[in-house]
Amino acid sequence: MKGALILAVLPVILLGPAGQSKAERTALVQMYNSPEMNLEEIDRSILDQVGAGGRINFAFYVLSDYTIMDSLRGAAERGAVVRIYLDPRELEKLTLSNDHPLVKLSRTRNLEIKVKGLKDGLMHLKSYSVNGVLLRTGSANESHSGLERQDNDLLVISDKPTVAFLRLPPPILGDIEKLATIVNGDRQRQIIVAGDPENTMKLCAMAGVIDEMTKPPIIERSPKVIVATTPFEALLNVGHLFVDDEGTDRFRFQPIVSEDVILPTSYEGTSGGGLWKFYLAQETFALVQARLIGVVYWQKPVGSELHLVGHGQVSIYDHLLNIIRQKWP
Repeated sequence: MKGALILAVLPVILLGPAGQSKAERTALVQMYNSPEMNLEEIDRSILDQVGAGGRINFAFYVLSDYTIMDSLRGAAERGAVVRIYLDPRELEKLTLSNDHPLVKLSRTRNLEIKVKGLKDGLMHLKSYSVNGVLLRTGSANESHSGLERQDNDLLVISDKPTVAFLRLPPPILGDIEKLATIVNGDRQRQIIVAGDPENTMKLCAMAGVIDEMTKPPIIERSPKVIVATTPFEALLNVGHLFVDDEGTDRFRFQPIVSEDVILPTSYEGTSGGGLWKFYLAQETFALVQARLIGVVYWQKPVGSELHLVGHGQVSIYDHLLNIIRQKWP
């Protein structure tokens, strides 16, 4: 069925200098199809998770999608090293001005663009790697039509579970589509505008899936396919909230360490997790109200700690909610 995810477990043999087997590793393969899915969302969600210390090696026949260019520039601005390799024939088709995203991309620090010689053959790759542990490949170019309208596939191959791309079974997805509504978003916005409930104390907490807490895949084999189901755990942890960048509505969350809580060494996989503010009754500590006030999208080293950075409530309720209304009136 087109548009469905095929999640396979493939054995990968690492060879030594003499061609002898050194070790066997397991690779997880995730496949998506357009036009049933917007493949731009897959690429963007991968690139937007790459930050300081990361590496992106990016080789594409066509790079004309503005959103993907913005994601590459964002990764470089967060401190990742980004190397881009392009075909000259496709570049000649673009009308480049000083404010064109590709021109802005070429001026970004930590980012290098190289173009294959015109006298050589086509540079026809459509793939990139992230940190040497994830490979994105397939038939889809990084263009609006290639990612959204054409019949294309996109494969993500990684050494470990990439929880950002877990797909829900069709029956569950159908139930969610029947129940999903933005009414709750409107209600949350009204609650936030109304101010804090009286006679309450408040605390902030982050909830999200943690990659290193994700368990090994459960493998089911059949004559035609190997399917892996990945169980995972989520973390709910209280912490301190800071304004990271007021001009861009960006917050920073510092998880609190305690004797009963062992924090992960990395928060990879938490992208998209919610930041919540809980209001408790002062005398009984009963939950009075819970508010979604932010969405996490990357981790940031602060001294010897890791803090989580995300979009704040202005981004959610003044921008995202309006966009949802426009797209699904």
